[in-house]
Amino acid sequence: MVTATTIIFSKRAAQRILGTAIKLVKVVNRAVLVVYWQEDKWVSQFFSRQLFLNHFAEWRRQKGRAVTIRRGNVQDGIWVAEGKQDYLVIVKDDLMMCECEDFANQEQFGFKVSCCKHIYAVLGQLGYSSVRGYLGARELVAA
Repeated sequence: MVTATTIIFSKRAAQRILGTAIKLVKVVNRAVLVVYWQEDKWVSQFFSRQLFLNHFAEWRRQKGRAVTIRRGNVQDGIWVAEGKQDYLVIVKDDLMMCECEDFANQEQFGFKVSCCKHIYAVLGQLGYSSVRGYLGARELVAA
């Protein structure tokens, strides 16, 4: 079951970050305790929460590069992202939405800005490499 904590601080994320088997990931105050396999034994170490937060966004950016945007309409802000399943994606002004489960989970857990790999793919089509870059450009246009 996905929770607000496990969507970011997961064993899979720790495995991608460290490149090894993970036994435990637990958020403790301002840090993340990870028990992982190193050489021939389990090792425990604290990591910053920011490391996992950065990985959360970067992983989706990377996955977004592999997503094909079949068609889109810049004026309407409506796009279709191809994959195992096609998803309707809306990127217009400061509104970003997707039909996928990852986006729905982020919205459910109250993320300040929700962004899945499909939205990153559309942002890439529009010439932006980050949500911050896109929203910053929108602020300049509005000013």
